[in-house]
Amino acid sequence: MQTKLDVSCEPQAWLGLSQLEKFKLQLISDSDPVFFWENEQLGNMSLWPSQKELLTEFYKKTEDGKRKYKELLFSAGMRSGKTAIAALIILTELYKMLMMDSPQKHYGLLPKEEIVCLATASTEKQCHRTIFKKVVAFIESSPFFCSFADKIDFTTGRLKFPKNLIVLGLGSNLKSNVGLTVKAFVAEEINFTGEETYKVSPADLYNRLSKSTTTFKPFGEDIKVAISSQADGGDFLSKRIQLTLEQKLMTTLTLVKTSLEMNPNLTEKDLEDERLMDEDSWSNDYGFGARRSGSSYFKQVTIDIFKKWDRINIFDGEPKFGLRKPFIPDLRIERLKYDKYASQYGLFSDPASIGDGFGLTLAHLTIYNEIIIDGVTVFKPGKGQEINPEIISSMINKIIKVVPVEFYAYDIYMYNELRQDMVNLGINTVQHQLRIPDWEALKERINTNRIHGPYMAYLEREISNLKLMHNKVDHSTGGSKDMIDSVCQTVAYWDDPKKEEEVEENQILLIKGT
Repeated sequence: MQTKLDVSCEPQAWLGLSQLEKFKLQLISDSDPVFFWENEQLGNMSLWPSQKELLTEFYKKTEDGKRKYKELLFSAGMRSGKTAIAALIILTELYKMLMMDSPQKHYGLLPKEEIVCLATASTEKQCHRTIFKKVVAFIESSPFFCSFADKIDFTTGRLKFPKNLIVLGLGSNLKSNVGLTVKAFVAEEINFTGEETYKVSPADLYNRLSKSTTTFKPFGEDIKVAISSQADGGDFLSKRIQLTLEQKLMTTLTLVKTSLEMNPNLTEKDLEDERLMDEDSWSNDYGFGARRSGSSYFKQVTIDIFKKWDRINIFDGEPKFGLRKPFIPDLRIERLKYDKYASQYGLFSDPASIGDGFGLTLAHLTIYNEIIIDGVTVFKPGKGQEINPEIISSMINKIIKVVPVEFYAYDIYMYNELRQDMVNLGINTVQHQLRIPDWEALKERINTNRIHGPYMAYLEREISNLKLMHNKVDHSTGGSKDMIDSVCQTVAYWDDPKKEEEVEENQILLIKGT
């Protein structure tokens, strides 16, 4: 769909200059991106000191005038301006090419060949509402870029500038990213990219797409950027940074920064409440160190809040701990009452494979943005057996006669019979594999009393036994997390936890004069 830029600056600040004045500014900008972005006639931004330092270092040149670095590996915490850095680098590469007579001739390409600055995130939608959105915002506030406004072809996730220069925002689907002549490739939140939706690891994604920049390798301008917050210290970016330092790769700039080091508007006092609530997560989220792999994920303060849950459970009975102890709950449908303050009802599950439990949660979101767990349970099969999906379908049939269930969300595996039953009942099915941001959002909701449900000793044990292992929240050998997985799905669906981080990341730079 064709879109117009919402110009928020005065393009005449650039267009009104004489050719000589423009040439002088272009000459300085070619070697000094900070000058470009802070000049009112060019970028029209006020950069943070940390952003100035990063851009100045990354765009340094050697004595023979070539780029010192052609790769950036940047690990930083939340609210550190990672999305802004990604957008600034993409647009810096773009403005340098726009200032050339012919980028294609300069790089030995066909006259009309498209040159792409590529941005990726975990999904295309995610990319469009984070890094690509930031790129557009910076363009709209820049007199230099807005001087091309009537010549820019702007569609969803794609900007085409004069001289066949393209800014493209895509997901982590390798098939959609092939065949491009890429000048700069920026992967945002690379540690959390690819595996859930496209079944491709962050390493495969980054290595494969980095190769799309090889056209510019003879010029030392095959630009590759990986930006992310930490996971558990064994994540892709942490390992890549460590390997780069060990091998002393001189053309790669590695940076590991805390949020306080990057964001001048943050203080330790601002983050103190979060630190007291969960120091492990605080340390990881704001870049002070990765979570300790194998440490308990939910701290006692969170578990104590959960233990105060007191809502009535529509599922009766509680399973025994341990394997090969079959359990089927009783549905007490008379306990289910429609909440007049509900805005949406949903079913959430952690479907079972052979011999595994099947977690199931009925919940609703209120108009006050509270998540209410109406019922949570688990179905446990005997040794070598599977759960009979007809039992679950029968219970759901009874539930939807009382409350208007709109969707059924599940993790990876799903019984075909159960999925078809949901379709026949007019209930949409939604697949979502839980990731660390989802668990963080659940933790925050528990800590702030914005999720409520019935207390169960079995559920408490599942929560208490969760650990961070291999960049995933999981249970130790012999444990389970079927119930808590289905509870976490409620937050993953209704909160879309990445969105909250994006809102913070979008408050990065100030436009001069605002």
